[in-house]
Amino acid sequence: MPYPSHSRLNRRGLLAIAAGVLLVGTTPLAAGAAPNNGFKTIQPSMLTFGANSPIDMTIKPIITVGDMVGSYRYESIPDGISIMAAGKNSAHVYVNHETSTVPFRYNASPTVANSENDFENSMVSDLVIHKGGGVLSGELIIESAAGFQRFCSNFLAREVNGFDRPILFNNEEGIDWVYTNGDSWAGNLENAVDRDAVRQIGAVVAYDVAAESYSTIWGMGRLNHENNVAIPGYDHPVLLSGDDAFNQVAPQSQLYAYIAAGANEVMADEGDLWVFVADDSDINDYYDFRYDGTLSDGGTNPISGHFVQVPKDIAMGKLGADADARDVKSTDFVGYPLPPADGTWQRPPQASSGVGIDGPQWVLEYWGDQPAVNAFQFLRIEDIAYDKRPGMSNVVYLADSGRGSSGSPAYGKSTNGRIWKMVLDPEDPTTVLELSILIEGDNSEVKTLSEIHQPDNIETTLNGLLITEDP
Repeated sequence: MPYPSHSRLNRRGLLAIAAGVLLVGTTPLAAGAAPNNGFKTIQPSMLTFGANSPIDMTIKPIITVGDMVGSYRYESIPDGISIMAAGKNSAHVYVNHETSTVPFRYNASPTVANSENDFENSMVSDLVIHKGGGVLSGELIIESAAGFQRFCSNFLAREVNGFDRPILFNNEEGIDWVYTNGDSWAGNLENAVDRDAVRQIGAVVAYDVAAESYSTIWGMGRLNHENNVAIPGYDHPVLLSGDDAFNQVAPQSQLYAYIAAGANEVMADEGDLWVFVADDSDINDYYDFRYDGTLSDGGTNPISGHFVQVPKDIAMGKLGADADARDVKSTDFVGYPLPPADGTWQRPPQASSGVGIDGPQWVLEYWGDQPAVNAFQFLRIEDIAYDKRPGMSNVVYLADSGRGSSGSPAYGKSTNGRIWKMVLDPEDPTTVLELSILIEGDNSEVKTLSEIHQPDNIETTLNGLLITEDP
């Protein structure tokens, strides 16, 4: 999801169950004690079914932001949700809270006192919920003190995904610089004198469910991670992640793969990062796929492609393999320029002009832009889902929110975004057999309400795709 638009105090959430599906929304605060059969919020549901909905469906509110279950408090801005069985009649429900002390609206001279957005950094909750909808227990498995920011979607990888035990992937969606210890935010830290005391956000945090511990997987790249999805069928971890780029003036969102031998190697950050590249060097960005089905070079889609391995220091975004090593900047690499000053790369929070934010994200972007790499540039890859039909998990769907610009569609201009379809080689995940547009948001010269608008989260069932718009 994009940056939330409101502070913690007025972004309140509700967890509800509807026909077996967990939903997040907004409703007033509530409090209550947990009975023997589990806690249920006293607040009414914010969700209702339309007149044409099946009559056998119901919505049951479960828990609301601010509710207490024992000493546990359900926190604000609930985002990613993953579910795992917890015995015969209950389930672990892992919920990301996309809280962040880094502000979403900035002051010209920011301080902790005048510009922090939320009271706390990102957190992850583990709720044990009975099949009847009552919350049996709740705890924070990643707390604010860990200093992570803007946890967006999450994904629970299991045996079917090439893991020998459940690993929950949480994703920072942002580009700001923060302190590594203590108060995360205290103004513009990009040019901090003590670079060992600061870092750029945009990391992936993996939580080992069995070990009840987590690690930052720096080698998955520093970027605006929306989600990390483990693709089944390869007998070892193959995770795909997109760059949810916040500046869509020019295409600068890539698709990455992280490939490792097993869960232990993932947790030890011993895997490799790869970036998607089209086989046809003339087809290298979103706009090369035109809304009328043609390609900019006169061909037609689909196209083929492959993944290119990212050098370890570029992928890590750090000077050395030590997790405590300082984050890289352009000046740490020969021939790497400062970020552009033309507005095509996100600037520091207080800047309306000048160069963009330097750091690991810019270094990774610049490396991929070089002709020797020529990484394919999407506009804004948000969520990812693989096909759930038997034998088709190598088919992957990518939600690209596009630029969201106004006006009529035209070449070189996205208004609504699209859903991409990617077919991986079932034997080699670094080979892409096909990339094509499955759903086009700008497929005519007249912008219509019936077209998809800024697709964000996506999931599949045996029968189709579930797509959430976030205009």
